[in-house]
Amino acid sequence: MPLPRTQTILMIIGAYCKDPAQEAEFNRWYDKTHIPEMKRAIPGILSVKRYQSAEADHGGPNYLAIYELKDEKTLADFTSLRERQQRGEVHAFTAGPPHDIVLRKAYKPV
Repeated sequence: MPLPRTQTILMIIGAYCKDPAQEAEFNRWYDKTHIPEMKRAIPGILSVKRYQSAEADHGGPNYLAIYELKDEKTLADFTSLRERQQRGEVHAFTAGPPHDIVLRKAYKPV
């Protein structure tokens, strides 16, 4: 009997820290503050893995975060997070060092 197909969804977030002098602080904040706040706000986040670009001159985001989401409802919670924060349904997150999100894309199994 085949195993049930997983329905987890991957949310890929690409970012770069605006100030290279604050990269260590950015990474500390992301790992120790931001990820725990995200997991509290969105219980369907199963895991988060982060990566740094292995290329010296990459031209894109220098950091990727891959969020494994439980299901479509978790994806909806993830994508509506800012709106829910503005309505006061979810607490505002702790601000980190200046950074830009330059990639935000969800993927589901084929």
